[in-house]
Amino acid sequence: MFMQTGFAPAETGLTRAKNTAHTMMMNFMVYAPGMTGYWIGDVAGVLVCTSVFFVERQLKADDPVGAVSVHGTCGAWGVLSLGLFADGTYGDGFNGVSGTVRGLLYGDAGQFIAQLIGPLANVVFVFGASWLFFKALDAVMGLRVAPEAEIEGLDIPEMGALAYPDFSLIPSHSGSGPPSGGGAPRTGEPLTVKGPQIA
Repeated sequence: MFMQTGFAPAETGLTRAKNTAHTMMMNFMVYAPGMTGYWIGDVAGVLVCTSVFFVERQLKADDPVGAVSVHGTCGAWGVLSLGLFADGTYGDGFNGVSGTVRGLLYGDAGQFIAQLIGPLANVVFVFGASWLFFKALDAVMGLRVAPEAEIEGLDIPEMGALAYPDFSLIPSHSGSGPPSGGGAPRTGEPLTVKGPQIA
């Protein structure tokens, strides 16, 4: 029921919506009162859509599957939701801690602060460690492929074979002759797609 709430299915497609809801509900489902989960899912649906546009347009980050929005933004929202809405019904003895889990709205500001520290520490460490790693990797061997490979796709240059040999929307990898389909059609020329026909 909570897997596809909010605007996420309409805006981002079923797969991203399912991942969004799953990511932000994982810890929360155990602790919060029933109907609250639906509203938290609605907020996550709006957050994922807003975050996708922010990451792509404002930060100009290459995130074609919305992983930052789904797992980062909505994951953080799920963690913070626990710190806000946990009602004290569950949690006694989990992870060796006695006492139930109550969020800020149920009188425990300490739980909310703990839930806030988690995502912040995660962002600081993961961003810092990733930045250092990829800077070092770029200095040693580089991160980009040749511009030609970016245009044609990485199947041949990186893997040595076409992933979908019967379906091609790119210029021929042989380097000679006209494109086998795809690209921007010339004026008045219909776009052709070479590949299996689905009835």
